Amino acid sequence: SPCFPSHWALEMLWSTCVAHISSKQILEQIGGTEGHKLPDLTVTQLLDLVAWVENFRETIEESFPNIGQHTSQKTYFDEKPDLLQEDNKQIDMDVAKDSLAWANNMLW
Repeated sequence: SPCFPSHWALEMLWSTCVAHISSKQILEQIGGTEGHKLPDLTVTQLLDLVAWVENFRETIEESFPNIGQHTSQKTYFDEKPDLLQEDNKQIDMDVAKDSLAWANNMLW
């Protein structure tokens, strides 16, 4: 039996948090959505970045097969997703999926 109740949506929460933090860090390192710092990266750094993004997307799409078909309804550049519903007890799965889709699409 699982350690946590299924309504906690632990896999979705963990993936969404990792995706959000990682995508923000990558954007900072490459100089934003325009990639102003990309010319400063070494070939090794660029290859590491591409390999990490490919591995991340593959893992997310294996765990959440329909996420690639989801078009994010908003962007999360300057704010983190509010993953809890108004009662602060239940996960807002629509927001979690939307945030994960944004990170998945933004990182490609």
